[in-house]
Amino acid sequence: MRRTDDTRRQCADRCLSTLRDEWQILRAHLIARGHKGNEVTDAWIASATESCSEHLVTFDHDFLNLLSPGDFMLLTVKTESD
Repeated sequence: MRRTDDTRRQCADRCLSTLRDEWQILRAHLIARGHKGNEVTDAWIASATESCSEHLVTFDHDFLNLLSPGDFMLLTVKTESD
């Protein structure tokens, strides 16, 4: 039982550390760019991606202004007219 408690504690510490980094990045995005409405959720996703050193794959063009090109891949949909 003790091992499980230690594992949970380590997981919680790691999660809180990541959230702390994420919040600092999100706050900086919101202050610097004055995001409002739907832009706030995009900024939060970008902050989470950046704080975890992950790569975002999306159809949303808004991330062109939120993440550096190496941090995301913009997908496009090909239609019959293309």
